[in-house]
Amino acid sequence: MVVVDRTEQEAQFTKTPVEMQLFCSLIPDRQDSNHTTIFTRNPMKHLILLLFLTCWLPALPFAQSSLLDTERIRSKLFEGAKNKTTSVKTNAPQRQIVNGIVSRVADSESIWLRIDDRGEFRKWTYQLSKSSLNLSRQEIRVYLQYVSPKLSINRGKEYNKWFQKKVAFELGKSFSGRSVRVEYELQEELYRLNGIVLSGDTNVNLWIVQNGWSFYLLTEGVNPDEPQFLAAEAMARNKKVGLWDEKLQGSTNQ
Repeated sequence: MVVVDRTEQEAQFTKTPVEMQLFCSLIPDRQDSNHTTIFTRNPMKHLILLLFLTCWLPALPFAQSSLLDTERIRSKLFEGAKNKTTSVKTNAPQRQIVNGIVSRVADSESIWLRIDDRGEFRKWTYQLSKSSLNLSRQEIRVYLQYVSPKLSINRGKEYNKWFQKKVAFELGKSFSGRSVRVEYELQEELYRLNGIVLSGDTNVNLWIVQNGWSFYLLTEGVNPDEPQFLAAEAMARNKKVGLWDEKLQGSTNQ
């Protein structure tokens, strides 16, 4: 007669799944040599054991495979999110277009654009600040992008003031009353429009650099016209106009 250690058997029960406990319960505690085995003595238990082995054992590699597949998908998702976060946009910004007439030039940094279509004008009433919108005159203010005569000169308070007025005068003399097309971006944090002003075949922003009224302001974003701006600045320097005109540099009040 075989003696089974019950303590060891119970310890094994606590470490096995419920299905394994069921399997073990089908085996008697002791087995006499005079008795037939479980498989020949009880056909029903034999069938239950066969069904258990068929269903439970194949589940082990399947569960492991499913876990690996899940981890693999999760890794791909994390990698995709990482690439999306660290990707760098190299395309030029999408611009919108508005047409109008240059109604006035109040300073060297911007122009005022009159829009004839009142329906198109209404959309600006909640997007622009008061300093960039004139409701009574149906005007919007467009800040000239990539240029700034104000930031290009630093030769004393009086000279700087005169230079900025000079640029505004030249700008108004050349383009006031002319129909233009403006390619703009809405700068939401400041409630203003930054844009490129096109009068026929003339790029007004580029014209300012060509005449030496401003340096080309380098930007962090992508400017597809940057080579043209750099060439225009070199041309103004060679011709000694505007900022490089020796006559204009005669007054150096500090």
